[in-house]
Amino acid sequence: MLKRALFLLFLPFFWQPCLNAEGLSSNDFQYFTNRNWSGAEGLSHDHLTSFYRDPEGLLWVGTIEGLNRVDAASVKIFKLSDYPELQSNKINDISGSGGTVFVATDAGISFVKDEGATIGRVLSQGGFFDVEALSDSHLFATDGREILEIKSNKINKLSDYALFPNGGVRAIYALGGQLGILDRSGRFFIYKSGLFSAGCSALNVAFSTARGRNGRVFLAGENGVIYELKGEECEAVASLEPASIIDDFDFHDGSFAVVCNGKVNIINGLDSNVENSGSRPSAPVSKVFLENGSSLWQLSESTLSHRYRTQFVTLGREEGLAVPTVYSLLEDRSGTVWLGTRGGGLFSYRDGRFQPLREGLGSVAVGGMMLEETGKILVGTGDGLFRFDPENPAKFEPQLDSKGSVIPIVSVIFQDSSKRLWAGTGDGGIYLFKDGKWQFLRNVSSGGEGYISAISETASGEVLFAASSGLIKFDKEEKFSDFGGLSDYQPLSVYTGEEGDILVGTMRRGIAFISEKFGKIQLDSRRGLCSDTIFAILRQGDKYWFTSTNGIFTLSRSDLVRVAADPAEKLECERFDSRDGIRSLESTGGVQPAVLMRSNRDIWFPTVGGVVVLADGAVKSAKFSTLAKSSLSSKIDSGSSVNGSGRDILFSILKVFALLALLVFGGAILKRNRGEELPSTEPAVIPEGPTVTPEEPAVTPEEPAVTSEKPTVTPEEPAFTSEEPAVIPEEPAVTPEEPAVTPEVLPDTREELTDTSEEPADNGFDPDDTSGDAAQPLKYEKSRLDDHILAAYAEELMQLMDSQKPYLNPDLTLGGLAQAVGLTTNILSQVINSHFKQNFYAFVNHYRLKETLELMNKTENADKNILEIAFTAGFNSKTTFNATFKKELGETPRNYRKRIEK
Repeated sequence: MLKRALFLLFLPFFWQPCLNAEGLSSNDFQYFTNRNWSGAEGLSHDHLTSFYRDPEGLLWVGTIEGLNRVDAASVKIFKLSDYPELQSNKINDISGSGGTVFVATDAGISFVKDEGATIGRVLSQGGFFDVEALSDSHLFATDGREILEIKSNKINKLSDYALFPNGGVRAIYALGGQLGILDRSGRFFIYKSGLFSAGCSALNVAFSTARGRNGRVFLAGENGVIYELKGEECEAVASLEPASIIDDFDFHDGSFAVVCNGKVNIINGLDSNVENSGSRPSAPVSKVFLENGSSLWQLSESTLSHRYRTQFVTLGREEGLAVPTVYSLLEDRSGTVWLGTRGGGLFSYRDGRFQPLREGLGSVAVGGMMLEETGKILVGTGDGLFRFDPENPAKFEPQLDSKGSVIPIVSVIFQDSSKRLWAGTGDGGIYLFKDGKWQFLRNVSSGGEGYISAISETASGEVLFAASSGLIKFDKEEKFSDFGGLSDYQPLSVYTGEEGDILVGTMRRGIAFISEKFGKIQLDSRRGLCSDTIFAILRQGDKYWFTSTNGIFTLSRSDLVRVAADPAEKLECERFDSRDGIRSLESTGGVQPAVLMRSNRDIWFPTVGGVVVLADGAVKSAKFSTLAKSSLSSKIDSGSSVNGSGRDILFSILKVFALLALLVFGGAILKRNRGEELPSTEPAVIPEGPTVTPEEPAVTPEEPAVTSEKPTVTPEEPAFTSEEPAVIPEEPAVTPEEPAVTPEVLPDTREELTDTSEEPADNGFDPDDTSGDAAQPLKYEKSRLDDHILAAYAEELMQLMDSQKPYLNPDLTLGGLAQAVGLTTNILSQVINSHFKQNFYAFVNHYRLKETLELMNKTENADKNILEIAFTAGFNSKTTFNATFKKELGETPRNYRKRIEK
């Protein structure tokens, strides 16, 4: 909201009488994502100095330790030890023309041809910090005092010419067929065919930088104004208010990308709010290259970023969604979107911001929701079913069954064509609202455990329930029966189409496609389906949208019919990932409504990292494919790999497995509400981890599963308090079908993440005491690394933590950190345990605490909530933050803040 407001506030100050190209609409402002390259992504060093993109699409990146060529599949490093013609490892600048790349190093200027196959020397003289090529045989270089012209192997000193800009040279620019020169006093000169001329001298303006393309030359003044050079005259074309020195800029088809004070402002064509859907910048931006109206390159000291137009945007913590694991979605009559989360209560979304709603709701674990015809909302939580008015959300009316008991753990609410209201619970119960009361009809669980995750209605008026025991039908004679023979499929979602089709999303078995023409057809990954565990289904025209353990994907109905008709055919599904703007590939949606199509035709998808939004008609651009080669490797991609690794899938499944405990807990609540005695002082204790089945790889001794940070559940803590996922082996074996998972039909009852006037009591919780994950040198007795190797790896790890700050990601895992630092999870565990004498989470939380303290000590954060600062630093739990703070500093966050404010 704030970023959008600032953009709208400053938009009137960007006037462009010379540039009339139409820009993007305000609705498109968030649809950008980014890809990063740095030392952590395979470059020779994370201190970047220069960048050049050649006509073939290859990236050439200079660092203080070598030249790097980045294609779509790899990073190749050129160093002096292997390429003496490079003359030095410290790269000062890169330029090029045609197929030749010129590199200014600390020891001279070299050329690179044929993608690095040929390297030679142009000049063996150091000190040149800027090199510019007009053609592959005509270039210029400057050391700040002198400008050399190198043409056809001849060298001219431009100081021999009259009108040479006496004094220091700040920068030189290749502007078409001429050279632009900017001196340290801000004067601008043009050199062409042996002649100098002063550009824009009549303006009496000090310039800061210049850029030229397609015969047009623009200059940026230190007064924040951009001018177009026309002959020796200049015409103002854009103005930045308040006036600031423009450090760098670029333009393309009527759009300007302007760098001021390390931040990028985009005028007419892109929006300065592109940061909303990209990762946090690791350092201020120094250079920018605007490739086209939907693609932007940014260079900072530590990272090269490519921001580009994408199809989706993920809304999460940055917009105020403190608990980003979203379960259910609903839009009320006013256009406000309501989100049910796993342990954070309800959130409303309006005007770009999320607002929490917890008071009076009971449990902060929210399941299904439904909008009534009266405009009120029914919402299911771990403490029962409630009704509230979205215009007055402070009052919640509990909904009881016919016996006056609470209806617990409502995972889905549905109204059929006869206006009957149905409710399904997380333990397999089915309720019907009849005669003004909720009546319990039956429980469809098997073996005492079960769930209802979705309800739908056929064209003939039969109500279908996706249950743990199969697809259950309630017919017109008010009888329950099995439908479709899916008792061994474990349905998670169900969709009934206009043509009479029925699509059932299942656990590990893909889609069951049921129609009068084809009967029941199973479609899974062996037939081209993008995932075998389907959480939710939505129809949009001829296209079906699916959420799954492997992300969001689409299929057309015509494709489904084609494959159903011919067993030899395969599906053509399109899967979307981090390159499309999806922050977390793991979807949720074990309840309905899980996927929301808003009144404006936007589609909202729930994930564990926030809500993913697809604007109506926003799917306009192809996936990132402008680099020279075909598919990007995970070494380059800062997000997840294209197809998702077996480790990613198993990690998602292990997290979902923890919800088995919630099913047990939910059943206990239900039994207690039906009159069965349960001990009031001994809440259910979550097992330390799921039982490993033959379909899951065994956890090796070198990588024990990380247990909950609170192995003992106290009455003050809800049963599900595991805040960190289990550590999995680095490369687990994955069978063709996804391992068994439990649907996320139950929100967890994690402690709500709000700051209160009182600090939580010290209940003995120690984030370092995990009884099995502490430093244990004997664990590595047979594979222990030498101390000097451990120390070297520890130094690399600390440099990464300080420069890249991966701990700012609240969902950081051991595997993710290992990939970032370039080690296996086994070795990284040894480094953290043996060298730092900590477990993984204590190690990461130490850095988060350090970041929190730095933010708390900044005056601009004096009015911010302590917990808000902690979330910014990467914490995702109030309990963990308070415990870490008190353990390391010996006092509460509130006391610390009071002390530093005195």
